[in-house]
Amino acid sequence: MKFDRVVRTLHVLNFRQIYAENGLLFLNVHPSLLISVNAHGKVFERILHANSVPTNRVVIEIQESVVEHENQLVDAIENYAERGYRIAIDNFGSKHSHLERLWKLSPEFVKLDTSLIKEAERNPRVRKILPRLIQLVHDIGAQPVITGIESQAGLEIAIESGSTLLQGHFLGKPVTAKELQPAEALKPLRLNKQAVA
Repeated sequence: MKFDRVVRTLHVLNFRQIYAENGLLFLNVHPSLLISVNAHGKVFERILHANSVPTNRVVIEIQESVVEHENQLVDAIENYAERGYRIAIDNFGSKHSHLERLWKLSPEFVKLDTSLIKEAERNPRVRKILPRLIQLVHDIGAQPVITGIESQAGLEIAIESGSTLLQGHFLGKPVTAKELQPAEALKPLRLNKQAVA
């Protein structure tokens, strides 16, 4: 748990330096933390406030498919939400995702598993289903994020599906905080806007 907090703190420091007053910080939380802690986000909230980052600019990414205990998952998400954090369901559409959790957990973001866009590139049936899945996510009041965009074909399928939030190496490769300068931080955002237009 301590290592998880140290890593998240490091991300906050980098985020604050690079993005200052703009953008959201997406952070994964280790699944064991969700079932072993009672006041989710309380300690991290103090770290955020000490660094002038409000909780509403932090999106807690949760892999719901690896958490078996429904009540503990709901409690964890409620604790984070009460403190102002935003919630994202990560890797949705993987083998063990639970569709009913989308409306039970009320996330702000649903990050689709990378396997979905890859399968849509190969399988016309999945390509036809993807826009319906995107619409379902919109219908529950969340923003879908298509991840795993690795090619022009994947990008075109993602845009045609109706999603406006896209992620993948084709759009921009990950870099270390040291390599990323504040002026360069906006380049991936411009690319995303051009890709969606």
